[in-house]
Parts: sequence; C-alpha cells; structure tokens
Amino acid sequence: YSFEPDDALRAWVPQGTTVARSTDWATDGSHSLRVAVGKLPWHGIAQKVDLRTWRDAEFLELDLRAGTALERLILMLRGDSLQDALVMFDNLEAGETRHVRFRIADNPMVQHGTNAVFQIYTNNDSDERPAVFFVDRIRLPGPGPGGVGGTN
Repeated sequence: YSFEPDDALRAWVPQGTTVARSTDWATDGSHSLRVAVGKLPWHGIAQKVDLRTWRDAEFLELDLRAGTALERLILMLRGDSLQDALVMFDNLEAGETRHVRFRIADNPMVQHGTNAVFQIYTNNDSDERPAVFFVDRIRLPGPGPGGVGGTN
C-alpha cells in the first residue's frame, strides 16, 4: 500500500488527528502519510480490515518515521473477541525510522477472525507543537500458512 494516489487517504480514519499526503519523507515513491496529533492522549489513524484478505500473508510490514520526538508509537490490530496484537516503540527521536515486520501467519486473530481495526497512534503532552509521524509502504508479503502468497 502506497500513498502515491490522490485518494490514498480514503481508507484511513483520523482519530483526533490531522492527516495529509506528504513529500517530506517516503520509502515508496514520493509520498507518505503524515499524521499530526495535537495535545491529546492516544490518537492516530485507523483502518477497518477484512482479516480474510490477510490470511495468505506471512507478515504485515510497514515503514514508520518520527517527524518529532515521540514518547511512544503504537501499532494495534484489534478484532472480534480474540486478543489484540500490539507493537510499541518507546522514545523515538525526531527523524528516527522503523521498518516494522510483524509475523501474522500464525496469529490467531488473523487466522480465525473476520474483521479488525488496524490502528497506529501516539500520545502528545505538548501545548506547543503537534506530535508528528509518517507511515509508508504498508504491505502483506507471503506466503502464509496457505502457501498461496500475499500482496506485495
């Protein structure tokens, strides 16, 4: 998933944030998703996903960059009645990049659930500036347990 098309933001729901396509940083093409969080606790972006479309993938991969210093940056997959999947990064410095690779091939929620919400969020205690992070190159490489292969 790239943020090159003009309508690339449509699938993401801002949660107390300002979102925009940005050319400030990208790992796939020339655009990424820029998320700015005002003085609010735990806000970011979310996307509803049909987990059945993820089952042939082995990993969820994406690229993240801290646009400002971030106390915490969290990725969460929350769905159905199964346990959430969570990845957390602490104390990121401005400009710090993370290439996330999260194994989903044997995750019970992905393999047995139907719907989930994929969220990326942070906190911001500053009155002076927004907390900013960037997201790019979201992908589901395979093959997963079905051996068919995922979407790159």
